[in-house]
Amino acid sequence: MAGPHPAPSRGLGLVPAPGAGGQEVWASRHGAFRVPAPPRVDHGHPALASEARRLAAGLPEERDELSAPALVREPLHAPAQTPRPPGVAAGPSLRFLVDICHPGHVHFFRHALDRLAGEGHDVLVTARAKDVAVPLLNAYGIEHSVLSTMGRSRSGLYVEYLRRLPALVRLIHRFRPDLLAGVAGTFIVPAGLMTGTPRLVFTDTEHVAFDRLLTYPWATRICTPDAFGRDLGRSHERYAGFQELAYLQPRRFRPDPSVAVELGLQPGERFSILRFVSWQASHDRGERGLSADMKDRAVAALGRHGRVFVSAEGALPERFRHLGLRVPPHRVHDVLALASVYLGEGATMATEAALLGTPSVYISSLVGTMGNFETLREQGLVLSFRDGDAALSRAQALLTDAGAKPAWQERAAAFVARHVDVADYVHRQMVEVASLAKGRPGG
Repeated sequence: MAGPHPAPSRGLGLVPAPGAGGQEVWASRHGAFRVPAPPRVDHGHPALASEARRLAAGLPEERDELSAPALVREPLHAPAQTPRPPGVAAGPSLRFLVDICHPGHVHFFRHALDRLAGEGHDVLVTARAKDVAVPLLNAYGIEHSVLSTMGRSRSGLYVEYLRRLPALVRLIHRFRPDLLAGVAGTFIVPAGLMTGTPRLVFTDTEHVAFDRLLTYPWATRICTPDAFGRDLGRSHERYAGFQELAYLQPRRFRPDPSVAVELGLQPGERFSILRFVSWQASHDRGERGLSADMKDRAVAALGRHGRVFVSAEGALPERFRHLGLRVPPHRVHDVLALASVYLGEGATMATEAALLGTPSVYISSLVGTMGNFETLREQGLVLSFRDGDAALSRAQALLTDAGAKPAWQERAAAFVARHVDVADYVHRQMVEVASLAKGRPGG
């Protein structure tokens, strides 16, 4: 596991050089393109460290949501070259632009990004400042350009879209990628259509009308878990896995029990994770989870069975500040793996907990709309509820059942073993679609 100050990235095939007129020239083996040079913030810079601490503590963002995009990059090093694995296309390297709009996307792509860099491909990562996405990119040493901050209202989301999309299009014209890749594809699909660039989209969310109508039909290829409940047409491919298995399969992740010391826990001490979401994302508008009263009751009820740590998007209410989960964001999976139970509104974290063998209780008005959760329910890995009282009652019952966690771990291990290595699948799809676009065999 990476520590508080992970080593910088091996590099993603791009090297900056000073340019005239307030610009940076990003040079690669395919030539150069110019990007306006905003104030630089490096991994060890106090401003970025402060931002990471703020997000980890759940404090409100200080930056104006309509502020101009900023470039955030790691200290750069020449890329380390590794031998090209069997099956990877030979010849000139490929060029990829990967758009990160959510913390989960960092985890989803990071192993594929590392492999692409090792093979000598050029990769440019664009990011959106949402929750802990930027601190995660820095923790993993992934160089990136922050193009926008997530809008905090419906009008803010519209304004963000209208500003971010042109910025992305300009960057595509300068970088000239062979492929755009992202989860959901909200920005890369229209940008790819405007620039004639192939668009590879991954998704596991069926209920977003905007994406179904305006994004998915225009993807060059769209990949979903085989549990996905909709047919997205000729460009739709399914795989035997979950997006979370791109980073939580045993060969990719081993929980680090030392995180218990960081949390001030005694050996073997039981604890619960309670997760609140902001309901501000476009696909969450109009949905709901735990009421304010139910949150208070959940903290009190779970607290009778051990410590409670609260994770939240945005600011924690003052009454819960002392319960905030204060670990670096890249350590959250270590915490989830050790927890006695997870109860929360967060779909991604509910899935992560389940796949790590932690009893998982999900509360949301979205229950019944996502195929992944139907599969996890059938396998006895996630218990989903629309009613907060029922969810809390079940979470308490799990905390009093000494056999719940071992049984969950056994079921999770068997379930994960039946699925593909999703990180390898992501890498293969990226190389294949980019290679087809260039008219040569893919990996």
